[in-house]
Amino acid sequence: MRGRIRAVGGFPGGRLPAVAGIAGLLVGAAATWLVVDSGADGPDPVVDYADADEDLVRTAADAWRAEPANDRPRGGISVVHSARAGDRDVVVLLDETGLGSAYARSAEGGGQVEWVTPIGSAADGEEPARVAARSLLVGPSEIWVGGDLPRAGLEAAVLAGDGLRWRPVDVEDGVARGVPEAAPDGCGLRVVADRGRGLVHVVRSGSSPVGAVLQGDVRPLDAAGRRPPEDRPRVGERELDAAQLRLLSRLACVDKSETREPLTGLWYVSELWRGDLPAGGGGSLLTLGTGEENLLLLASDNDDDGGFVLGRDVPGTLWSSAAVASWYDRTDPAEEGPYRHWIVVAGTQEVERIEVVLGDGRRVAGRGRFLAVDLEKYGIDGSTTSYEVAAVDGDGDPVRVLR
Repeated sequence: MRGRIRAVGGFPGGRLPAVAGIAGLLVGAAATWLVVDSGADGPDPVVDYADADEDLVRTAADAWRAEPANDRPRGGISVVHSARAGDRDVVVLLDETGLGSAYARSAEGGGQVEWVTPIGSAADGEEPARVAARSLLVGPSEIWVGGDLPRAGLEAAVLAGDGLRWRPVDVEDGVARGVPEAAPDGCGLRVVADRGRGLVHVVRSGSSPVGAVLQGDVRPLDAAGRRPPEDRPRVGERELDAAQLRLLSRLACVDKSETREPLTGLWYVSELWRGDLPAGGGGSLLTLGTGEENLLLLASDNDDDGGFVLGRDVPGTLWSSAAVASWYDRTDPAEEGPYRHWIVVAGTQEVERIEVVLGDGRRVAGRGRFLAVDLEKYGIDGSTTSYEVAAVDGDGDPVRVLR
């Protein structure tokens, strides 16, 4: 990911006036593409103030230009948002490459750049860069939702015991205020929705200030470990439920470089397998579609562990397609007991039999959708061994192996 994300500082709740005057269409966001005299001779002039306070915008732009070289703006700068939030002024800016920054200044004076990360697409020829992000975290519990969501009727999803509760949130000029975390162990996940239109924003605040819109469906396994039927209504056609929100919370806890990248859309999240790992603890095998690539993840039930990215650009898995994936599981050498390695293979409910071929040619097979191979039992160093995986379904047909 280009740029970097800083922890967003304190933004007490307060009025956030909207950026006024829409003269051009941006993807999921509004700004005025009016070229004005920036009054600056530098290489990154402010070409759009969007009716914002000129002195405040110039201060924010100067702070951005003073950032490390990789994080500085390139080309003309435009204003995405500029307003007062409680006792702070907040400015969100966009350069011609799609890089954005957020700046905050307290009423007492003194400000800082809160985050720098891609929030848009690069300029196309003579056209300015366009905002791709449809929501942004602009405070600990404040989410900028641009012009996509109404002034009223927004609600946040919160886990309450075994159920899900929708809590109304205040909206002031495009900013949802006081959005609570979806779950106490959800790694900062916040979900805000216009339920009337079925538009759901997922903000993984511990990973990125950029929110993703649920474009497709979230499909957790049921209590029996089976996926829901293929014709189940998608998110947007019906309400989110507690199991879906819980799955999104586990996804938000997978803190790896691949999952810290800004995601503007989640096309699908599918749970393929769920169970206990040989080294201890539970986990879920997930596939995640972002519209650009598919990720294969192992999400841990323990939010301190988070989980792992097992593969990128993996083949898409339809709701009814059979698949298995494999990875190494190991004990923590810092804990008491022997240090051990396992090869773990898990798959969907269609999987009938799994076989692992070790690097020395020995074969280990088992029936069902889960197989754990204790490498110490075979006298193999788990840090250097190689292996191959194959599986079949109930009809004896080969199963797709995800890597």
